[in-house]
Amino acid sequence: MKIIIKLLSVLTLLISVAWAVTEFTYEPLIVSLGSVAAFIGVFYREKQKRKFYAREQAALFYGKIANDYDERNTQFLKESHINTVKHLKKAIDELDSASVLDLGGGTGINVAAHFFNRTNVTWNYVDASSEMKTAFEKNVEMADFKFTTKMSDLNEFLNSCEEKFDAIVVSFVLTSLPYPFDIKKAASLLKPNGSLIIADIEPEYTAKFPEYTVRVGTEYHSLLVSPVNALDLIEKGLNENLQLKFCQSIKKNDGQRYAYVVHMTQPLV
Repeated sequence: MKIIIKLLSVLTLLISVAWAVTEFTYEPLIVSLGSVAAFIGVFYREKQKRKFYAREQAALFYGKIANDYDERNTQFLKESHINTVKHLKKAIDELDSASVLDLGGGTGINVAAHFFNRTNVTWNYVDASSEMKTAFEKNVEMADFKFTTKMSDLNEFLNSCEEKFDAIVVSFVLTSLPYPFDIKKAASLLKPNGSLIIADIEPEYTAKFPEYTVRVGTEYHSLLVSPVNALDLIEKGLNENLQLKFCQSIKKNDGQRYAYVVHMTQPLV
């Protein structure tokens, strides 16, 4: 297919140039210039280095983009993070001490950083990428809260963890996982009245843009993501006796649904 596109591009260019030479008027000249631009575009894109990653390779993908991860935060992504932080604050503000489990915490800039000055918080960080873990540890060097870090596959961590937490945060992680998120296990790790806060990309947006692409230097790295529906998460949470406190869709300026934030809680015993 790529060869056919190239051949058609070359043929179109030759025809348009011949037309422009034969009839040196406004219309063929414009067509010729357009063909030249298209021709250059086809071969320029071919030269761009691009690597694709399946969700099973997500840790490798995030390792490649770790140093550039926070530079491409959009207005709507930041709004989603702000909503996540708002609900996490509500979940732990009245506690004398709070333990937070951050699953797939990335660099820590988007969520954890809002709690750096809270001496009563213990932040338990888990990520499958060693590069992301290193970035997080660098970012929290001057933080006042207590923290632990662990590099682990999220499912493996959930299945081995026996500790209980006041809040569990899963922020823009689920669409990158090669398996369904185990809400049953996550719910079992919550203390009474503990909160599970999940933020991710809306499934309709993921379906429209199934590749999460980041440019690193001259290379493009693309992770093939999978839609995760907030309603499915809520249904699974309700089946585990979690209570829904909040669900919001973050929309772009054109009204398109971009992301969602879901807040569920473990009932008081």
